[in-house]
Amino acid sequence: MMKLKRSMAFVCVLVLLFTVIPQAMADSYMGTVNKDKVFFRTEPRTGSGYHTLLNNGDQVLINGTSGDFYSVSVNGLDGYVMKQYVNAAGGQHSLGFAYRDVSRIKGMEGISTMDDIPVPAPMKRGDNGEDVRRLQQALTLIGFYNTTIDGDYGYNTQLSVKKFQQAVNLADDGTAGEATIRALFDKTPAQSAPVATAKPAVNNTVSSIPVPAPCRVGDSGDDVRYLQQALKQKGFYNSVIDGDFGYNTEVAVKAFQQAHGLTQDGIAGEVTIRLLFGKNAAAPKATEKPVATQKPQNTIDSISDIPVPGTSRKGDSGNDVRYLQQALKLKGYYNSVIDGDYGYNTEVAVKKFQKSVGLSQDGVAGASTIRILFGKQPAAVITATPKVTATPKPKAGMEGISKISDIEVPAVSERGQRNANVKALQQALTLKGFYNSTIDGYYGEETANAVMAFQKSKGLARDGEAGAGTIRALFGKSPKATATPKPTATPKPTAKPTAKPTATPKTYKTERLDWFNGGANKIPRGATFQVKDVRTGKIFTVKRWAGANHIDAEPKTASDTAIMKAVYGGSWSWARRPVLVKYNGHVYAGSMNGMPHGTSTISGNNFNGHFCIHFYKSKTHGTKRVDPDHQNAEARAMKSTW
Repeated sequence: MMKLKRSMAFVCVLVLLFTVIPQAMADSYMGTVNKDKVFFRTEPRTGSGYHTLLNNGDQVLINGTSGDFYSVSVNGLDGYVMKQYVNAAGGQHSLGFAYRDVSRIKGMEGISTMDDIPVPAPMKRGDNGEDVRRLQQALTLIGFYNTTIDGDYGYNTQLSVKKFQQAVNLADDGTAGEATIRALFDKTPAQSAPVATAKPAVNNTVSSIPVPAPCRVGDSGDDVRYLQQALKQKGFYNSVIDGDFGYNTEVAVKAFQQAHGLTQDGIAGEVTIRLLFGKNAAAPKATEKPVATQKPQNTIDSISDIPVPGTSRKGDSGNDVRYLQQALKLKGYYNSVIDGDYGYNTEVAVKKFQKSVGLSQDGVAGASTIRILFGKQPAAVITATPKVTATPKPKAGMEGISKISDIEVPAVSERGQRNANVKALQQALTLKGFYNSTIDGYYGEETANAVMAFQKSKGLARDGEAGAGTIRALFGKSPKATATPKPTATPKPTAKPTAKPTATPKTYKTERLDWFNGGANKIPRGATFQVKDVRTGKIFTVKRWAGANHIDAEPKTASDTAIMKAVYGGSWSWARRPVLVKYNGHVYAGSMNGMPHGTSTISGNNFNGHFCIHFYKSKTHGTKRVDPDHQNAEARAMKSTW
């Protein structure tokens, strides 16, 4: 009877454990639905109610497991999806970062975990080669790098390294030094950089260093400083003596413990300290305070410890987002990395908070959301001129410029252009404190980011394009008229008149296709039509095969696929782009993404799946919601002509 009771008790414990495991899994990672019409259920059992149906290619945030189901979040809703219908991203890094599904990313072939990438040597901005490529692959795998894997350590790579360093509490200098590489690749110094076996310092005595109290990760102060000094003297610590027990100090302690046959827990306990400071050293001093004098960087006791941020939304980054994440984490709504990047997880957390306090669940940290979360008004949005660069020696390209009126008002410009208009734009943004890079007249990513920062400060649509409204807000005047239109620019008079006089190319009136107001039937299924990318002017042919809430389309031929890929700079992307769609004598404003996904019906076109084309008020798969980014791109296309 006693044995039976014990067995039953054991079974109860097991049941309890498996019941709480899903709740206890704090680390989330992405998954992709692999089938159309999958039930997103309210409970982890077949036959339960459901929120909506998910389709092939839809992304879900996996929060845990429950039997045959994943516990997932989709657009702020929590529920369950059967495991067999979700391709999970593939585990996580030891520091808690989820491994992404990178199988479709160019340059990530055959990579699913950090072990698939050789550990590179330390490097910095300006370097290039295979080591940089490996660094980019590793950062891509855990979600810190989202651009081309090109082996070139430029601005984007440096920014990604900084974000990773901030997330793991390293000095955010943007340089992939020894400590950063060790943290990223999860390799101890003995495996990657031989810190533990490094030559000890010539003078390895520590007799002049006070014996510290026991300490561990998160502690700070003089005790940690003495520990670091001793480890450095013995040749185990090669970083800054800063009195902060972070990753580098922990690694050094583990290396010392390994060398002396101790348990490698990374804690500088009494035994470790006795061995480090010598057999005859006095016992470590008693800890007067259990925690070090300074509050650990990530320890926040109340909302009042966090500065009140300004408003922010998905796509933003910086300290305002970081303060928002800290507050949401403290309140129990955010369980991911505090990285200052307003991505999917942050948006979901904001929606959950908004739902709990009865606000509209738009995922935007607006004034009302900030006020209720922090109990105070949000910090004022940066307006006018944050900092006018009035430096004694002018920056290259700013000679003779001290005010906006010193710069000739440029014409509108956009990404990819290189001309005097872009240079004038960069000069004005520099003067206003939004642009800190080289004034080279090239409209690249740094210029686009500066434009978006300025647009945000003025409450304009943040599309990164220097359109008429942005130029007017920046210069106080309307933009210069664009140069003579290219089609009619200095036509060469034909000496011998041709039979066909150059007929003026037909200009189509751009029309708005209201998708749910008769628009869905304007381009029928099976129709072949042309798509023109507004920014590059590139044209390719596609075929509609499906789509109820928008058009699901495929490039018609391999040549069409090549043109479409060139539009995206040589690699596929989910980024929305304004396009014009020409069919049956009509031109419609639209927006497309550039990522192959889901079903394909055309063979030999080198496009594995289909892509989506959206129109006015069309909706996304599964969510049945209007996507604001698609609508912004459609609005831009309405201002363009074919």
